[in-house]
Amino acid sequence: MMHRVICMKKKHCYAILCIFWMLVIFWFSAQVADDSQEMSDFFVRLLDALFSLDIMKNEIIQDMTSFLVRKAAHMSEYAILAILLGLTIREYKKEPWLLLALTATAAYAATDEFHQLFVPGRSGQLKDVLIDTAGGALGLGLLALILYLQRRRKMKEYEKLS
Repeated sequence: MMHRVICMKKKHCYAILCIFWMLVIFWFSAQVADDSQEMSDFFVRLLDALFSLDIMKNEIIQDMTSFLVRKAAHMSEYAILAILLGLTIREYKKEPWLLLALTATAAYAATDEFHQLFVPGRSGQLKDVLIDTAGGALGLGLLALILYLQRRRKMKEYEKLS
């Protein structure tokens, strides 16, 4: 019985974390273009300072790095979302949790881009939906690999006991 109570709590925790992370993504997307660009530029300057890359000396390299930072942020935030969705769906429904999590990630990415149509200076882009979904797929691939390795380790431990 205690195991069942713990599992119920874990289900709810994953779901709450999903909702929280969706709100974080929504907040990032609600940033007007200038604020969003300023956030990206901060990370470009940070990279430049940490690794002495001289990014800020060349405007083309600065713009390219800023673009890459923004897209890496998109992929990362959606990788996290997909992992949280994967864990949540896996707790509630065993199969096909990977496909359902990826579909939910893509759907949220699409609604997020639609939301950006109403934010000053921002635009909704199909390519961003694809980038976000690719980030989600990478996150789910990582999650699936971790779960596989955990199962494999448990099987080996079980075999040692037998």
